[in-house]
Amino acid sequence: NVQGKIIGFGGRVLDDSMPKYINSPETLIYNKGSNLYSLNFAKEDIRKKNRVIVVEGYTDILIVQQYGFNNGVASLGTALTTKQIELIKRFTDTVLIAYDADSAGNMATLRSLDLLIKAGLEIKVIALPQGNDPADFLIKKGNKAFQSLIDSSLSLMNYKLKLLYAKYSINTIEGKVKIIKEILPTLNVIDNEVELRAQIKKISEEL
Repeated sequence: NVQGKIIGFGGRVLDDSMPKYINSPETLIYNKGSNLYSLNFAKEDIRKKNRVIVVEGYTDILIVQQYGFNNGVASLGTALTTKQIELIKRFTDTVLIAYDADSAGNMATLRSLDLLIKAGLEIKVIALPQGNDPADFLIKKGNKAFQSLIDSSLSLMNYKLKLLYAKYSINTIEGKVKIIKEILPTLNVIDNEVELRAQIKKISEEL
């Protein structure tokens, strides 16, 4: 946990056998949704850099930190909880999401991240190449390439719009309606009126 106390265990197979992961069951001491793996190691770097890199699993975070990105934590899944967000807010207000490419391209996963916007955090998405997770990418390409992805990361809103523009045609009424319908839940959690007006203006101009 954040204090560095052992509250559970996790293991991953090294071959293709199933199940891939074996984790401690949830108990009074261990609740997955109330913790961020490796936050005890990362919290000081998160404070210094004023941003946190969030990955999915503990194998990802081991590689991320091994390659020098010591402000990384693992959410142990793609659905961040309100308790995990409260933990993040203790150390920074800027979140970089580095989920596996397949998960980050999933609108259901991205909808779950709207809680971060509602909490008033700045959230960006690191766009990994299709089929890659952070560990794979770092091992293949190295930390400079990963840093380049961080530097070119998009806001959650812009990342969602990029996916929606690729999914639906902006040249048809039907496509525009579907884009607006899918982006509305994210617009609805923006409390800052100036930002909300700016986002609506941007989307209306693009459509």
